[in-house]
Amino acid sequence: NEKIFTMIPNIYNVNPQTGTIGSQVTIFGQGYKDNEDLRIIFGKTFSITTKTTNGDGSFLTSFTIDTQVYGTTTIEAVGITTGIGQGIQNTYRIQPKIIFCTPTSGPVGTGITIRGNGFGATEPIRVDFGTKSAIVNAITEGCGSFTAYFTVDNQKRGLTLITANGLQTNIA
Repeated sequence: NEKIFTMIPNIYNVNPQTGTIGSQVTIFGQGYKDNEDLRIIFGKTFSITTKTTNGDGSFLTSFTIDTQVYGTTTIEAVGITTGIGQGIQNTYRIQPKIIFCTPTSGPVGTGITIRGNGFGATEPIRVDFGTKSAIVNAITEGCGSFTAYFTVDNQKRGLTLITANGLQTNIA
């Protein structure tokens, strides 16, 4: 009496499971055809990288998170010739980040430019600067990125925190 077991492909590990645009993520998968080229699909990016499976149908690969909107997005590994793995997904959570601030010091009256990404698409952003709430407002592009400019107001001497707050996603 025989029993048949069907191995289903999967991405069984995503490390880390959350991060910001520009960070590295490593994925491990198994259950694919041996020595097959895979297309790794990350959210809206149809082919963020490719990888050939090992002789046992497993793979390990890393890639850099590209610009996408805040939240949970899918990761898929699909056989380029067989289509094996289509619809089998794991997830990754994109977090927001201020990626650019210039200058990084100066007196009252200094103009500051900041850029952020990983926020919601076309989301209103409130920028707080030290004790000043909503020193400037901005709206993200469709990819969740924004640029804002403001002038340093009267603050105490020392380090001053800049925070970008997504008003729809309620993230900072």
